[in-house]
Parts: sequence; structure tokens; C-alpha cells
Amino acid sequence: MKTSIIFLFFYGTFLFGQDFSPYSKQIGQFQEYIEHNASEKANRLVQEIAKKLPEDSLHLRAKFHFLVGKEFSSIGEFQLSEYHYLKSIEIQRQGHLDLFLVDTYLELGVYYYHNQKIKEALTQYKNALEISIQHEDHFGIALSYNNIGLIFLYSESYLEAEKYFLKALEYLDEETDYLKSAIYTNLGIIQYFLKDYKKSLDYLSSGEEIIRGSQDEDHYALANIQLNKALNYYELKEYSKAIPLLEESKLIYEEVKNGERLLMAHLNLMLNYYFTQNPLWKDLEEKLEEKVLQSDNSDLKYDFYNYLATIYKDQKNFAVAFQYLEKANEWIEKRAKEKTNEALQALQNDVNYKKMNLEIQELSGEHEELISENIENKERNEELYNLNRWILVLSGVSILFLFGIIFVLYRSFKVKSKLNNQLELQNKLIQDKHNELINSSDYAIHMEKMLLQQMNPHFIFNALMTIDASLNMREYEFAKKYIEQFTQLIRKTLDNSRSEIIPLEDEIEYLKAYIALYQTKLGDFFESRFTYNQEIVEDFVYTPPMLVQPFVENAILHGLMHKKEDPKILEIEIEPLENTILWKIRDNGIGRKASSEKNAKKNISHGSQITEDRISWMQNIYGSSFSIEYTDLEEGTLVTLTTPIVEK
Repeated sequence: MKTSIIFLFFYGTFLFGQDFSPYSKQIGQFQEYIEHNASEKANRLVQEIAKKLPEDSLHLRAKFHFLVGKEFSSIGEFQLSEYHYLKSIEIQRQGHLDLFLVDTYLELGVYYYHNQKIKEALTQYKNALEISIQHEDHFGIALSYNNIGLIFLYSESYLEAEKYFLKALEYLDEETDYLKSAIYTNLGIIQYFLKDYKKSLDYLSSGEEIIRGSQDEDHYALANIQLNKALNYYELKEYSKAIPLLEESKLIYEEVKNGERLLMAHLNLMLNYYFTQNPLWKDLEEKLEEKVLQSDNSDLKYDFYNYLATIYKDQKNFAVAFQYLEKANEWIEKRAKEKTNEALQALQNDVNYKKMNLEIQELSGEHEELISENIENKERNEELYNLNRWILVLSGVSILFLFGIIFVLYRSFKVKSKLNNQLELQNKLIQDKHNELINSSDYAIHMEKMLLQQMNPHFIFNALMTIDASLNMREYEFAKKYIEQFTQLIRKTLDNSRSEIIPLEDEIEYLKAYIALYQTKLGDFFESRFTYNQEIVEDFVYTPPMLVQPFVENAILHGLMHKKEDPKILEIEIEPLENTILWKIRDNGIGRKASSEKNAKKNISHGSQITEDRISWMQNIYGSSFSIEYTDLEEGTLVTLTTPIVEK
């Protein structure tokens, strides 16, 4: 099971107390509204109390909004909660209440984290870290490092997360055992995902030792550690060691009425009971399905059916195992659709709204200026009209003023012509701005095309057909390996597609996973080689994601696939330069000319064209940092791709 328990901490520990004793009656009423989820009444009452607080007591006012934000967060009123946190921060900055700011930044970061606003959470944690370092607040530094580490753990950048957790440990003393145990637990979770199960157990045992040695033993934290240890023992096939840990954690989850984690414990008990030949596994199978289906957690549903598939496969009952495997795949597909929708929505919010809304505001400002100028021009025209009328009246008085009238009329005509020319020019500028604004939406379109191309139904369908065929041919080890690689690739694809930039190391790992899937499917018919400096790649190098995969795909499908004789080699060289990354994708296949002839009557992948379209647009931002060059070799093809190094 990949759903491990992660510890997330905030800093604030305030409660409504003596500072608010003059308002105790109203605060009591507010807390009663909170208990009954009457958020509108609670917010109106908060506004009344805030008006009565002393204007010169900034700390009291900041503390009040901070506590109100926590209360609204506890009942899921996140917009109200965010408003009061930000209001508290505004007051604290006004009064230079730096240490209090650390509390609020961390609280707000936890709020953003739980609402999937990962970038905003990271910003708040960095704000807290900066102030903590300025004031040499070791506990604030450690807590900030811990929560920043959790951001990288969430994004599966495990080595980066480990660095921050180890930094956090450096700033802790003996009086902060509860945080130290949580960091050890998080380090154990990282090693679990890295499949170093013994090292994971060492970290988890260190966290457990701290909890058991403290005066106030935290049973809930202990249950989380026991569950994570059990997951490691299962991977090590030491099922008898996992069972008592799961039973202990189950009792605690029942006591605190945490249904989801209780369900996790039961699922793992079922699997470990089976492998220790304990008949209780069958009772759990019958009892758990209804509870699993009632859960909102797609990962739990996938684990349940995947565990049952594992059990029945072990019993050689392949028909039943296949049925459960199909159900597990249904939840994978549903989760993939959810992530696809989230990624597309993120594109609409981050690109279409933020950038285009800024251009609309700029254009609106220019448009208001033009309207103001048009009003002035109309006033001038009215003045000229009145002037012409008086000239016509006076012209009847005396012939002596005839030439003067003609002269004034001529001047009037010239002024009008000039004004009309100015209006035409201004209207053209407005139209040009409008066209520029419309064209800027191409970015969002290209990004969506890239995402859909990366996860196209044809690719998924072929993968599922491969799995189906291998199961029908009873090649179960192959199917298991292929499913694991396929699900990992789907997850990496979806995660990378929703980000504008990712670490270069993640891009390389994604390419390796993609190549490994093809090698598994096609029987390692070709050899792949990666050449790069690991230390430089790990040195905080960031790049736009998924620019290279289409060229790797072309090299495999249209170059190496059609080559009859061995060896068949795919080489990828990566060299980060000063401001760019140089990619060389070299294959010793049949070459572009022969490939074009073979594929003349087939539907060819449009991945390269989509990527070139995206690069063409992004060159408006990065200039010559993007380029593609094709070289026909004596044997095969070389694609030289230049992409930018982007500052995070």
C-alpha cells in the first residue's frame, strides 16, 4: 500500500483567554455558532467584536483574527479562515510582530497544504523560515524545514525531502521530542517509498522510542508509526511481525474513531492474515468491501481489490484474481481522470486566468485613456462648431470679414482632419491589442494539447491490451511488472503535466520510466544509455516538463523498431550549460528517410509537431534558449534539442 501516514505540524498554540475577558460572552456565543456550523452568524458576530477591539492594541487584534481563522478552518469554512489569517498577517506586519508572524505563516501554510494549494503553502513556509532565521528561532527553523520537506514528499521528490528533514533535526533539542519523532517518521516514509525497508524501519523505531520515552505518550502518533512499520514488514515478507503492529494500531484508531486509517489497518491485516494462513482473512474480505466502497479514498479502493487479486493469484484462482484486478484498474482509471481534470483546471487557473487577466486590465486602462481623449475631442468639435456659427453670423454684417471667415473655416477643417486621423490610429491600436490578447490564449491550448497527447487514449488502450493478453497467456510475472511500470508512468505523466517547471532530475526519471515500459513490453529488444553528470543535475536545475519524450518515442517506434539487425541502441546525453540544457537523442535505427517511406500510409504520432508548436510559442518568452536540430547519421538519427534552465 502506497498510502502512508505523513506528519504535518503547525506552530500556533494560542487559545481565547484572559486577553479577551471583556468579550467573553460574545466569544462564547461565537464558539457556540462554530459548534453548530452557523458560519454566517459566527462571521457577523466576529465583525462586531473586531470593531470593539482597541485600535492601538495591534497584538490583540492580530491574535483575535488568527484564532478566528483557526476556528473557521476547523469546520471547513476555508474562505473565511483564509481571510482572517491574511488579516492577522496584515496587522502583524504593521506592528512588526515577527515571531507571531511565524505562527501565522505556518498555520496558513498548513491550510493551503490541506486544500491542495501546494505552491501557496511552500511560499508561507519559506516566509516563516526567513523570519525564524533572522531571529535565531531554532524551533521555528526546524518546523519550517519539516513542513517544506513535506511539500517535496508530496511531490515525490524524496531525496530533496530527505535533505530538509535532516536539516530540521539539526535545530531540535531534547524539549522538542514530539517534533523529532514526527521527523523520524517522515524519514521512514521516504525510505519506504525508496524501497529501503530496513532503513525505513530504523527511522520509524527511532521515532517510536522517543514517543514511548516521553511523559505524555502520544498513542495516536504511535499508531501511525506502527502502521508504517507494518507496511515495511509486509514488503520484507515478515508477515508475523506485521500482524501485532497492525492490531495495536487498529485498537487506537477505533478509540479515536478515525475510520479511514482503521480501514487501512484492516486491509493490511487481511493480507498479512492470509500469508500467515490465518482464516480470519476470509472474514475481513466479506466485511470490508462495503466499507471500502463507502470511502471517498480511491487509493483505498484500489488497494483492497489489488490485495484480493494478490491473494487469489497466490491460490492459483486466476479467474477471480483477474476480476479483482479489473476492479482495481477501474479505480486507477477514475483516479487518472480526476488528476487529468485537476491538471486541466490548473492550466485554466494558472495560465488563462492570471496572465490573460493581467493583459485585460492593461488593455482596460488604455481603453479608459482613449475614452477620455474622445470626450476631449468632442468638446473641441463643439467649440469649433460654435465658432463656425458665429463666423457665419458675422459674415453677413460685412464683406470685409469674408476672407477671415474662409481662413477660419479652413483651419477648422484641418483640425478636424487631424483629430479624425488620431481617432483612426487609436482605434487601430485598440484592435491590435485585442488581436494580441486573443493570440495569447494559444499557450493554454498548446499546453492542453500536450497533456492530452501525453495521456492519449490510444497509448492507454495499447497498454491495457498488453496486460490483458499477458494475463490470458498466464504470463503473470510479466503482467505484474508491466502494470507496476504503467501505473508509475501514468502518475509521473499527470504530475509533470500540471507543472510549468520541474527539476531536471524528475524529467530524466520520467524518460527512464517511459523507456523501461517499452523495454518490458517489447522484450528488451534495444539498449538504452543515459549520459549526464549526476551532481550537476541534482543542483537545483529546473526545466519545462515533457519536451523530450516525443523525440524518444519517435526514436523507438520509427527508428529502432524497424531495424532488423542488432545491436539496437538508444543514447541520451544531457548537459546543463550556463542558461540552457543540451539534449542529444541518438539512435542507430533505419533513419528518417526510410522511416518516412514505411509510415507513408500510417497515422503517425503528432507528438513532435505539438512539442515544436509549444517551443515556437515559448520562444517568445525565452528567445534562443529553445531550438531543435535534426542530423541524419550514417546509421540512424541524431536530434539535438536545446531547452532553457528556468529559475524556480
